[in-house]
Amino acid sequence: PGELRETSQPTDIAIVGDGYFLTENANGKLGFSRRGDMSVGVDGILVDGSGVNVLDTSLNPINVPPFRKIFVSEDGKIYIQPVGAEPGTRQQINQIALTSSEGLDLVKGSDGVIQPKGGFVREEFNPDQSARVKQGFLESSNVSVFNELVNNVEIQKHYQLNVKLISLAKKLDEAGASLMKLPGG
Repeated sequence: PGELRETSQPTDIAIVGDGYFLTENANGKLGFSRRGDMSVGVDGILVDGSGVNVLDTSLNPINVPPFRKIFVSEDGKIYIQPVGAEPGTRQQINQIALTSSEGLDLVKGSDGVIQPKGGFVREEFNPDQSARVKQGFLESSNVSVFNELVNNVEIQKHYQLNVKLISLAKKLDEAGASLMKLPGG
């Protein structure tokens, strides 16, 4: 997991600790995702930033009716203040499918979809809802650009040192070979 950073956007939802959202791409392939930059598409379906459908606990796309405000609880329950409703009114519309993926051997396919090894069987998979989310936050990358830059500089220094050592060994070998030559031979 990466560091959580506040965005104050109500549709930004970050996984706290371990866990995943369940998603379905345009080809109907189920997958796990930690991508929390969500929005409601023109068709009313909740999608992540790459346009992949976010699924509910029944593993169906989440339809979000028109709303004034949207709220997401720690366990992924989605509440809205419907258009025209009194301020403070909250209506539960669905729940985001969450999983810890505990006990699953996960692989990331060439298409970028994270799945259990062997894939999903929709009828046999149940979200365990043990993951927790935080509304108004996004998870930043778990890769530190500064640390990676320092590591690359160190690797480059080691490479240059190895090249110098090979060059020195070659010169020593050539010097040894010239000493071994017999005069007039």
